[in-house]
Amino acid sequence: MPKLFNTSFEVSLRILLILSAVKPRSITIDRIAAYDLMTVYGRDFGMAEQNLHGENQFSFSEFSAKREQLNGALKSLLLDGFAAVEHSPRGFLFGLNERGREFVKSMQSEYAAAYMETVKKTHRMLGKTSDASLLSKITRQAMDALKRR
Repeated sequence: MPKLFNTSFEVSLRILLILSAVKPRSITIDRIAAYDLMTVYGRDFGMAEQNLHGENQFSFSEFSAKREQLNGALKSLLLDGFAAVEHSPRGFLFGLNERGREFVKSMQSEYAAAYMETVKKTHRMLGKTSDASLLSKITRQAMDALKRR
């Protein structure tokens, strides 16, 4: 049976939506990973009324594997000409280029609209928060979730 969820292709599409939501800035892979987790599990983080990927008692455990998966997806987006990378004192920053912006405009689905709405809210609320603080927030949420079980 083929893998349906969290394929490199699906992750690439979510990355494009994230990069579109944070315009005009570029962001680190850590922020991309944090925003993706906080968006797909938006209810758990107070960003949405429901979790886009459903209720899952192991949702926080996905974060550790997410970074590796994002690396591969970002490489593909860069090689295929949908994203750009620059080096800064904060590390590598990723952003959309024109081809990526055009592709995002073509993404017309309920899921893409819900994802975009939630990632924009996430960025509005946490855009000025440091990457380290975002990662700490995820760790605290994970610990709280474990205590509730």
